Amino acid sequence: MSERSVPKWVNSMMKFMLRSPFHRGISQSIMLITFTGRKTGKRYTTPIRYLQTHNKVIAFTQEKWWKNLETKTPIELRLRGDRVRGIPTPVMGSTSPIQTSLQDFLQHFPSDAKYYAVAVDEHGQPNPDDVLKAAQNTIMLEVQLQTP
Repeated sequence: MSERSVPKWVNSMMKFMLRSPFHRGISQSIMLITFTGRKTGKRYTTPIRYLQTHNKVIAFTQEKWWKNLETKTPIELRLRGDRVRGIPTPVMGSTSPIQTSLQDFLQHFPSDAKYYAVAVDEHGQPNPDDVLKAAQNTIMLEVQLQTP
């Protein structure tokens, strides 16, 4: 675990809260993502901050679990208390789309900037140079939500 990672106890608490009737305070910006490990076949669930636009959810990670999403197999999300399915697309390599989306994401959630080693000014604006550097080792997950 990197020093910028969220502590395991926080993730455990978030999982509990997001599955409970008391999710409303945090589920507007944090969801649970459930996927199957490609090597182990085990199901994993992790909380992650997100932005939603229409029928797409965008999230970011620097952890390795995203590699389980490379197969475009549908995943389950707990989004604002509802279970929904989606098709994930990890975006990596080209920093331009990641940089643009990460800049927007951190403007919405400046408290998350510390996890990406991005400085934020007194107006809550992320430092563009730091965002560019962070985009080089950050994976953007685009999840196309499936309608029932």
